[in-house]
Amino acid sequence: MENPEMASESSESMENNSQPFYEEIEVKMINKRELGRLQLKFVGNEGVDTDGTKAMRRKLIQTCIDFLKEKAESVWKNAEMSIYDSEFNAIVLRSGTARYSFVCYADEFGEPKITDVSQRRCEIL
Repeated sequence: MENPEMASESSESMENNSQPFYEEIEVKMINKRELGRLQLKFVGNEGVDTDGTKAMRRKLIQTCIDFLKEKAESVWKNAEMSIYDSEFNAIVLRSGTARYSFVCYADEFGEPKITDVSQRRCEIL
């Protein structure tokens, strides 16, 4: 789980680093509140000046928020949502056992897409 003391400085230092970052965040349930926190941390408040990468990241996170209603609430208690921006930065939001897995990315036209990769994983029982 993420250390709260590191949270405030990690986003800023990641943005200043030219290397892509990979951030995993554990939550009890993936919901609008948690995705909103991601948006604040990795993009900032709405209305502030953002570069193209942050603007796309905001669009990707908003697409995830809109996608929540397409699955039952029980899915989001055991899910993983991986968000990849145009700079190959990855933000992974994980809840429970992460049995259900979704990937959010921008297609070749810059449009956000979400793919359900739950059935493409191999689970050892």
